[in-house]
Amino acid sequence: MPPKRMTGKQLKAIRDERGETGEEFGAYLARLVGEERSYNRQEINAWESGRRAVPAKIELALLQARR
Repeated sequence: MPPKRMTGKQLKAIRDERGETGEEFGAYLARLVGEERSYNRQEINAWESGRRAVPAKIELALLQARR
């Protein structure tokens, strides 16, 4: 059975906990995974709403950062 993936609700809870806007959180996530460009507000919203799955590299980076 595959492991459970991070849900949009869980991602939003992390963003809310950090007190960041979608844009700010997108910049944080980009730094966390070593991306040159920030993730935009629309990408963050698509993940949080469940329209798109949270990318595995984002999930893994957040889990490592929260340890």
